[in-house]
Amino acid sequence: MSNSSDELQMEMNVKTEPPTVVFCVKPDPTGGFTARAVDDAIFIEGDTEETLESNARDAIRCHFDDSIRPIRIELRAEKAHTRQA
Repeated sequence: MSNSSDELQMEMNVKTEPPTVVFCVKPDPTGGFTARAVDDAIFIEGDTEETLESNARDAIRCHFDDSIRPIRIELRAEKAHTRQA
């Protein structure tokens, strides 16, 4: 027999990570940086890393409703892919 108050307590004890948007960042050949969100259709650019982060925050404010807006932003350098012969 299941006790609903025990189930509720277990649910309340589960720690959840704050919602995060991860961006893959790469240098732009013309200068500055470009970035794309891994799981969302968001593309940004900036002349500096600070500008890129500011532009990411602005893009997220435009892309998500207040009720579901992610709290964290991660900017990750995109790894170069190499081809094997």
